[in-house]
Amino acid sequence: MADFLVTNRKTSERQIVSATPPVDLRDLGFGSGIYDLHRLSPVGESLVRGNNTIADVVAVMPSSFRLWAAGHGDFQDVAASTPAAVGDPVGYWTEHSGNMNSATRNGSDTSRPILRQDGGAMYWEFDAVDDRMNTDFAITGPSLTMGMSYGYSGRNVIPMIYVSSGTRWAFAATVGSSNEALTSSGGGTLREVYIDNVQTPIANRGEAATALTGGKSFMMNISDGRNVFEAPYFGGPFSNFTMPERVHAVFVCGEELTDLQRGVWHDFAIAAATTGVSAS
Repeated sequence: MADFLVTNRKTSERQIVSATPPVDLRDLGFGSGIYDLHRLSPVGESLVRGNNTIADVVAVMPSSFRLWAAGHGDFQDVAASTPAAVGDPVGYWTEHSGNMNSATRNGSDTSRPILRQDGGAMYWEFDAVDDRMNTDFAITGPSLTMGMSYGYSGRNVIPMIYVSSGTRWAFAATVGSSNEALTSSGGGTLREVYIDNVQTPIANRGEAATALTGGKSFMMNISDGRNVFEAPYFGGPFSNFTMPERVHAVFVCGEELTDLQRGVWHDFAIAAATTGVSAS
């Protein structure tokens, strides 16, 4: 028994299945069409785990996956005409999944995070004043998964805010706080949180800050009764909340990830925060 990544060449839809070689896709319920079949072996451990490239991550993720990575496709301006080097402000993040959902700075040029480098690791440095990156797409469905590769030193953090009939968020961290309002009023429901690929129960904002401390890989899954997550954005500040001090990569996805997909993201996030990652 092994895991396989099946890709429909016409629709680009991807699915991970478990089967015993030789594999007949008809036995697994696949209809007529042309498919690419890649073995991910052994079960639960993909060959891409440990390679830690952007292409590796995208290859095993659902079609609704969007990924932005610091130092890969960063531009100073919203027109994406001037590449950003280390030390430059960043006004445009290239999206790497093929969904073509770039993120751009909010408002004026003063709201751009700065591209920094620590060893091989690239990251965006968000101030706690006005740095913010916007998107203009919506994900429809019962849940949304968001993740980031990060470095955290104790500021007030909301990793993602989405706008759907108002401003909504589902995770907030404040050092030492017992405030249990992890989500915005009337907002989504925080279903699961994974820190460094370990599911972590969180009851209040202080516990959220404790969980983030020392971690590098974050992922949460949230639901919203409206079944729409419109124009997620990163930064702020919103009521004195912003992004962590270092953000190496960010993703959003319109469904929950499998154990294997979470593992691939975790490997990538750790590499992005330590040694750095490549495109392919």
